[in-house]
Amino acid sequence: MRLIFRLTLFFSLLATLPFAAHAQLEELGEAGESDFNPPPGYKPNYRGKALGWQKNLPPDSTHIRYSVFLIGDVGNPIPFEKGGEPSLNHLRKELLHMGVNSSVVYLGDNIYNQGMPREGAYDRKIAEGRLRTQLDALKGYKGEKYMVPGNHDWIQGIKGGREQLLREQRYAEHYLASDSAAFSYTGDFLVPRDGCPGPYEIRLRDDLVMIAIDSQWFLTDQANRPFGDACGADNAEEAFAQIEQVIQNNQDKHILIVTHHPMYSDGIHGGYFTFADHVFPLSIVFKYAFVPLPIIGSIYPLARQYGGINQDIP
Repeated sequence: MRLIFRLTLFFSLLATLPFAAHAQLEELGEAGESDFNPPPGYKPNYRGKALGWQKNLPPDSTHIRYSVFLIGDVGNPIPFEKGGEPSLNHLRKELLHMGVNSSVVYLGDNIYNQGMPREGAYDRKIAEGRLRTQLDALKGYKGEKYMVPGNHDWIQGIKGGREQLLREQRYAEHYLASDSAAFSYTGDFLVPRDGCPGPYEIRLRDDLVMIAIDSQWFLTDQANRPFGDACGADNAEEAFAQIEQVIQNNQDKHILIVTHHPMYSDGIHGGYFTFADHVFPLSIVFKYAFVPLPIIGSIYPLARQYGGINQDIP
């Protein structure tokens, strides 16, 4: 009976997953209070060479020729008037000491949860505010500024996602251009352009090249993404070939590739699950849903490992 009860509970909760995912997509939440922000007491996980990184101080700044600041997933920031998002506050503090020999790159998911809505939409002003909070961190900064798209900017690649992204691109660049005293012009901001996959090549120095790639383009159905003459690539194979060519052309330089999705992952998007994920699988989707489902609970992790979802890394 206990096994039957657990099976019934598991599949009943499983049946609610599409609704829960849809509800999470629709819900805006309070800034700094969503599931995308770590709860109090949350600690990052380090492994290998990253352990004890605090003790390995960087070299004297007089020897640093160029700096690149990378920050991402700040699409639901705490506003400055409420203390500000800690990561943006830290970025702002660092940028105050930097000059033209530096760059900043926002790595996607710039507006939670659905990119930039159309004018007049009920959540348009909220989305604008979340984007402005990130842009305002760049005021007075003289270095180069860039932003790449993430899956939330594309609304996970569903129909209408590119339009959301284009609105975000236009709004961000108009906002930066409208105050030339605060934002020095350094060229295109949201790259690659117009929802295309890239590669978008940026020569930061004679010996340093940055290549921007829109990784969500590759995860989006062809019916919902631009291709052909609009982007210079008809399919993913052609886009990858162009990326390889740019890398080949710059093989004598330092190359920095910036994109939203990582090349590989040691987390669930890479097919790696902890023992707790197998015992308490519902906690992967519903925070604090620690319902023990041994053996049965392995169905979801194994399905993700061998099948995956559209945001998992092959």
